[in-house]
Amino acid sequence: MDQKLKEKLSVKSKWVRLLYMILFLFIAILVKFTVLFITAFQFISILFTDHPNQMLLEFGEPLSIYIGQIFRFLSYNTESKPYPFSSWPALKPVFTISESAEKKVTNKTSLSKPKKKVTGKKK
Repeated sequence: MDQKLKEKLSVKSKWVRLLYMILFLFIAILVKFTVLFITAFQFISILFTDHPNQMLLEFGEPLSIYIGQIFRFLSYNTESKPYPFSSWPALKPVFTISESAEKKVTNKTSLSKPKKKVTGKKK
């Protein structure tokens, strides 16, 4: 076997990373099932209460960031390991529509011109 190839294959850090990648693949599978549960529960919540469960919304946002961190690690886009080897992703503020923008959306105007009132008198 070529000496350079032998040296590359004997680098311990590469094999340790493989073990971490296998671990995070299993975690990703668990997270997938968690997301499926959240999806089903939120749909049921919408059906019966007309709004999603707030606690699951607050858990779902960091969970989606976390799964993104796992995929970034698995695809070699980062060397930093996700939770539990780093902190859990913080809940970021959710985008809200400002009051003035909401008024613009709700106060729809008609595109057609208003019809003139016809009176019986002619000049």
